[in-house]
Amino acid sequence: MIIYPLLLATVFFAVLYPWTGVLSYYFVAILSPQAIWFWIFEDIRISLYLSLATMLGFFKVLIQGKVDFSILKNKQNLFLMVIWISIHISNGLSQYAYDPNFFDNQGNRMINPANILDTLNKIFLFYFVAICLIDSKKKFHCLVIALIAIIFYYTYWANMQYFTGGMQFSQRLAGPGGRSGSTIYSDENTFAVIFAVGTPFLYFMGSYYPNKLVKYALWGAIPWAWHAVFLTGSRGGFLAIVFVCLYITVRSQSKLLGIGLLVALIAAFSLQGGNMKTRADTLTLEEGRENPRLDSWQTGLKMVADHPFRGIGLGKFLVAYPDYTDTQPYVAHNTTIQLASECGILAGIMYLLILGKTLGQFWKYRRIHPDNKMDTLLSKSHEAIICAIIAFFLASIFLNLITYEIFYFLLILSIVCDRLIQMDQDASLESPIKEMAVS
Repeated sequence: MIIYPLLLATVFFAVLYPWTGVLSYYFVAILSPQAIWFWIFEDIRISLYLSLATMLGFFKVLIQGKVDFSILKNKQNLFLMVIWISIHISNGLSQYAYDPNFFDNQGNRMINPANILDTLNKIFLFYFVAICLIDSKKKFHCLVIALIAIIFYYTYWANMQYFTGGMQFSQRLAGPGGRSGSTIYSDENTFAVIFAVGTPFLYFMGSYYPNKLVKYALWGAIPWAWHAVFLTGSRGGFLAIVFVCLYITVRSQSKLLGIGLLVALIAAFSLQGGNMKTRADTLTLEEGRENPRLDSWQTGLKMVADHPFRGIGLGKFLVAYPDYTDTQPYVAHNTTIQLASECGILAGIMYLLILGKTLGQFWKYRRIHPDNKMDTLLSKSHEAIICAIIAFFLASIFLNLITYEIFYFLLILSIVCDRLIQMDQDASLESPIKEMAVS
């Protein structure tokens, strides 16, 4: 069986060259091959092996003195660290207990907060290790290529489910694993996010690569990514896709191409919107009654008002719900409200500050284009990353995505890209000084 030799080779390289472990770990975490090819991977804990091998490799290069910790000084890391600390404080001081027999209005069992905490600890720890290991354009570019490959494959997978009858008994497309709850894409809405944050990379990196076959393959996948979002029926995903196309229209060097993309989206929605059209008309009403999301948001804000500092406790939103309203318990469906209500208002503010930092980056580099002194790879990647992160935040208005690892992957790309841009600018400033010294 080829999977075992391949896994052993990947683990070996993760120890020898730990940045390849970062690449492999996030590729597996985001693609979720165990759900796609479950008969091959069975119960192999690939992410665990890759993360352990990468950590071992990290300690190896740390002992060798090859780790530059200066990247940790970035404000983004401060925001994330405060969120991480707030999560632990709320978990330790919560007045609510875990109830394994508690279900929400959709029959979903309450998740054990200990499992959520364990997952978040791994996510945060690996994030801080990863940003120290991805320290060159080559490594950064490999991560971007890996994300493009994942988006490209999932676009293919989603559309094949439609054309081969995989959606025969479902009106909305869920990701691999179906609605079993076994993967991050089990929910249709979270599955839609992968296409929303991936489309900017298809467009901007398509404009970067000179090879016409690659360029048109990436651009050609964009309408199919839209169709995948339509199949999920996710209104949050659709809102994010609309923003992405508007962003591309404004930021594209070819205004004709950007406007054409926006017109194509409108045409695609008109012709292939399907179930999305019906759901778009139910933003305030759902199945003849008030949208439970609005009630859950109001309930979450009441929790924030009652427990502004420590929150109600990590993963305790559902169990605390009956104390604030007579309606049936419903998940928060909003990342900011979920964080602020469970882990304190400071955690919610830190999450929003990450968005603010991204907007600040856009403002800072808004005039930089490939025809200036900025590296073309970094320029195009920077545009894609900013657009993807903002699209993610738009989708998070309707979903709780704090354990969604592609978010942290985007943050890694963002902070590394920002660092590489600064290094290029510093080098360009040093060159004239050196020339003057020589002369």
